[in-house]
Amino acid sequence: ILEGQLLFRRDGLLARQFRSPVLYNSEFRIPNSEFGRSPINPNLKRYKPKEKDNIMTNENAKTLAVRVVARLLETGKTLATAESCTGGLIAARVTDVPGCSAIFLGGCVTYTNEIKQKLLGGKAETLAAHTVYSAPVAAQMAAGAAALAGAEYGVGITGIAGPTGGLPGIPVGTVFIAIHGPQGTFVRRAVWTNRSRQDVRIRAATAALDMLRRAVQNLPQPDAVRYA
Repeated sequence: ILEGQLLFRRDGLLARQFRSPVLYNSEFRIPNSEFGRSPINPNLKRYKPKEKDNIMTNENAKTLAVRVVARLLETGKTLATAESCTGGLIAARVTDVPGCSAIFLGGCVTYTNEIKQKLLGGKAETLAAHTVYSAPVAAQMAAGAAALAGAEYGVGITGIAGPTGGLPGIPVGTVFIAIHGPQGTFVRRAVWTNRSRQDVRIRAATAALDMLRRAVQNLPQPDAVRYA
């Protein structure tokens, strides 16, 4: 490891960058330098272990997708996706990985409530009671995607990427991410405020892939609630 290089680890996943560090919640080391500061970037803020708003990039999404595909190939399981605010970013990352055709059955971008009901079996009463930006809807999307494709795993994601569209109690940048699999259906609520539309979308897709990685590796889902 070179002087000043940043090394971050989360459940064995490594990310090394010099100017755009990826902050995770578990381990943070800078060899031969003061903790929380980089000799090549003295303006880097000190790392806060309890901070939930991790910096997520497209590069991380690619790494996570590779690990997800590899694990699904190893176990012989399959995947389907249902996306709203991310507009297909999760499916795009998965299909970037060579060999994904053996495990990825398909994905759909279900933007309107009507399409969510027709394709994914979303319930009108759930949409009316909780709004489309909610954990129950994300859970139905994930389970619906898996059922529609006949896959063992399904991803459902819905939220408000912005810059407008916030609701009372659901600010712009709120995203609900659901993973459906043999262990059940888990949903996480994430909020990224004061971010661009594209940044929210990238963060949401990366967070979804991280949850999916945990699911296929039978790891716990921190900050997620089990729905079924």
